[in-house]
Amino acid sequence: MGQKEGLGITKRFIVIRPKLFFEELMPAAKAMATIDRAIDDIRADTLSDVQVRKTGEVVLEYEEMLTVQESVTVAGLVSTGLVCLTLWLAYRSFKLMFATFLTLGMGLVFSMGFATLAIGQLNLISISFTVLFIGMGDAYSSHFCLRYRELILRGMPQRAALREPSRR
Repeated sequence: MGQKEGLGITKRFIVIRPKLFFEELMPAAKAMATIDRAIDDIRADTLSDVQVRKTGEVVLEYEEMLTVQESVTVAGLVSTGLVCLTLWLAYRSFKLMFATFLTLGMGLVFSMGFATLAIGQLNLISISFTVLFIGMGDAYSSHFCLRYRELILRGMPQRAALREPSRR
C-alpha cells in the first residue's frame, strides 16, 4: 500500500488480485461486482467524498469485454435486420426466410456448444467466429434457397426441387 500526501489530500493505493472464473464469458464479472459493492458501501457510510478509481489488467480486460458485449448486441440487431431485408428481397417467401434463420440458429448453437465443450470456454475469437459463421451460412443458404425457388417456379415438384440443390 502506498501513500502520498500533499495539499491536505491523502492518496492511497490498494492492490487487489481478484479471483477470476475462466469458465464464464466474463471471468472478472463477479470480482468487479464485489469491488463495486464494497466501494458503494464505503461511500454510503462516513466516506461519501472518497474518490475511487480502478485500473489494471483485469479492469481493462473486463471493460473491453463489456464494450465487445454491447457492440455485439448492436451489431447483431442491425445485421439481423439487414439480413431479413436482403432475404425478403431475394426470396419473397417467409417460409424460406424462416428455414434460413432456423438453420443458421441451430448451426450456431451446435458450433458454439462444440467450441465450449472442446475448449472449455468462449472467448473473443469464438465471438468473432459467430460473424463469419453467419456470413458463410447466409451465403450458402441463399444459393440453396434461390435454386430451390427457381426450380419450383419452373414447375418441379417440391421434393425434387429440395433434392436438386443438395446434390449440386
